[in-house]
Amino acid sequence: MDFYDIAYPGALSPGGAQATLGFKRIFAIGREIRLVDTDEAGRGSPAGALCMGRAGEALCAAAKASPRAICIRDYRIDRKLVETMRERELTLCIGLDRLMAGHGLARSRAIYMASKLLRYAMGRRLRIAFATLAGSEELLASPMQIIEVARLLGADERTARAGAGEAIRAIFE
Repeated sequence: MDFYDIAYPGALSPGGAQATLGFKRIFAIGREIRLVDTDEAGRGSPAGALCMGRAGEALCAAAKASPRAICIRDYRIDRKLVETMRERELTLCIGLDRLMAGHGLARSRAIYMASKLLRYAMGRRLRIAFATLAGSEELLASPMQIIEVARLLGADERTARAGAGEAIRAIFE
């Protein structure tokens, strides 16, 4: 099985971390993937982009504009957003950056919130992708690490492997 990831350009060295870590490809935000942050003013059209933001009306409105995937930054469950995503067959991208880079109580809370979001999304039969969204090379993780974090959150082996592979490829290729 081929594995894919999504990261910021600062995490991708010219030597290519993707081969070293075992990815077939790491998609670069801003180069290969257009990112629309719904929490910022003047964000542009979310159509065809990866939409990221805190759960709420702005992210729900962006989901109606046919983005490629939605990443809920605060991991909060927004039932209206999840139903919109299910109707439009959008992928939920769970970013692992806050889980892997955080520490202390903030990290514990992020793991708890992400696991609740994952369980709810799996119950609603959403397609789920797991990505590091790494901002630096130190935050990149191997596919096996991503799969194990997904399993820690409550994904079964099949969902974890598909989320680190096929689900990301299907979004951006």
